[in-house]
Amino acid sequence: MFALQPLEKNHFPQSTARRFATTFALQIIVQDKIRSCSTSFYCAARDCTSWTITNCYNCYALHSTTNVLEQARAYFLNMGTLSSTINREIEDGDSSAEENAPTAEDYVPTAEDVFNVRHGLLRKVPPELANDILEEGRYWPKATAVFRPHQDVAVSASDAPNINAARVLILTPTLADWIGIDMPVKMRELSIKIESHDQGWCGEDPNLPPYAASWTWFEAAIVRDSAYSNSNPETNSEIKRFLENTDRSTRSPSIQTARNPQSTYDPDVWVIQRNVRASKGHTTHDILWTAENVDDVETRESLDDTGAGRGAGFVSSLEMGDRLAIIARARFPGWVNTIKRIELQFRYSI
Repeated sequence: MFALQPLEKNHFPQSTARRFATTFALQIIVQDKIRSCSTSFYCAARDCTSWTITNCYNCYALHSTTNVLEQARAYFLNMGTLSSTINREIEDGDSSAEENAPTAEDYVPTAEDVFNVRHGLLRKVPPELANDILEEGRYWPKATAVFRPHQDVAVSASDAPNINAARVLILTPTLADWIGIDMPVKMRELSIKIESHDQGWCGEDPNLPPYAASWTWFEAAIVRDSAYSNSNPETNSEIKRFLENTDRSTRSPSIQTARNPQSTYDPDVWVIQRNVRASKGHTTHDILWTAENVDDVETRESLDDTGAGRGAGFVSSLEMGDRLAIIARARFPGWVNTIKRIELQFRYSI
């Protein structure tokens, strides 16, 4: 919340008023899990009886944060959804409560939640502001896929043709089936958590950076082929056979994928993460790809520094009929990619 000095209404910038409206409504959404409510907004400050979100610049300019929070509490009192954080801040005057308040990461809405929130907001604000509130608050549903075997899975280069191993560990349904929505959505981000390690030894120079000359890693592919859109044992097996064949000249059947224009060795995939070289213990890597493009210079620097690919163009390339594949790789004699867990979280806006 912003604590503001009083300003005259006629001198209050429209853009600032819009930002305050977004901030206030966003706090309500995040902290109180608003669904929809027909109750009118009103200000709890004693000298204001006509406050609404459409002229919230007056309330923000004239009243303290505590009064605005008190107004929020009164608004939601009959819904039983107020967080203890808001109550504690109002009653105790805790200046640190804002730092400890719930964030957008504490709650993940469903698609139905988003529709309900937008419906509630549209009773009070214009459509463009309602959409801004949802976007600024990252009020995005998500879909999750997890690879978690009973025991670690080892992908060994020495056991593969040409000493070049690939194994598909996650193959999602189409995005439409995965998220369960039969309508276009905006692709926002893909987070990938990987727990893995290599064989724990190698003959490379030990003075190299920890991710340099690491020959176990992970890749992502986008399968874009209507003939393989159904998730069943037969089509899944054919997709895996295609992606696990590291000799592109002999890949069969021929399955259409989204192309990675920045790839220097295989345009069917994006590099996700390398393992720490010569490490016996599991390392957890958290990778976040967004719809924003990243140029290839940054991608190379990221691989050298952190082992992580930046996923340039991956999220922005996604379409509702696409399927996502996560592939574990190992190359050259002795290299083994050992995987404990992989988790995907795909977030989108409606």
